[in-house]
Amino acid sequence: MDSQSADERRVSDLAVEISFAAKNIGWFISTVLAATIGTAIAETPFIRPHQSLSEIVNREYCLSALCALGLGCFFFRIWGHPSAKWTWTVGVIWVGQRTIILMLQQYLPFSAHNGAALAAHMAGLSCNVDRSSCSDWLAYTIASVRTLFFSVGALLCERLVPHGPLRPANSPDHSPSVELREESKEESGGE
Repeated sequence: MDSQSADERRVSDLAVEISFAAKNIGWFISTVLAATIGTAIAETPFIRPHQSLSEIVNREYCLSALCALGLGCFFFRIWGHPSAKWTWTVGVIWVGQRTIILMLQQYLPFSAHNGAALAAHMAGLSCNVDRSSCSDWLAYTIASVRTLFFSVGALLCERLVPHGPLRPANSPDHSPSVELREESKEESGGE
């Protein structure tokens, strides 16, 4: 009888761990989507037609950074999930893999000149010469800037806003994942 209850407890603990992991993955995906798509939506009202290419590039960097910073702080302040602070990892991996692929395809042997050309390509500085530079800049670099500044916004909000995320005053931890684990411990007998 004891082995059956121990097995049931293990299955229950496994179900809680799977639920915990799925919930955290869902939060992480939602922060990445908020950082990339939410920032694009938030900066839409500031788009002006008939700008030069350099003005468009500079405006996009500034607006992406500012909007993502604000959204990251807002997201962390409202929901308080720690995944908002780690959204930058997706952006770094995203732009890093494209940079490595480009380097191997077009910029070998690697030299100072090729390094500068690769940096200009990814930074959108060669958009007027190379159309693929514009698409790589928008798809990879700007997405990376947005995820990076989203995470910076969440970190700044955590550090600078006096009470951190909105939560009950008597709550020891704001993380929804901790609440899930505490609930599961209460249900399984408080181990």
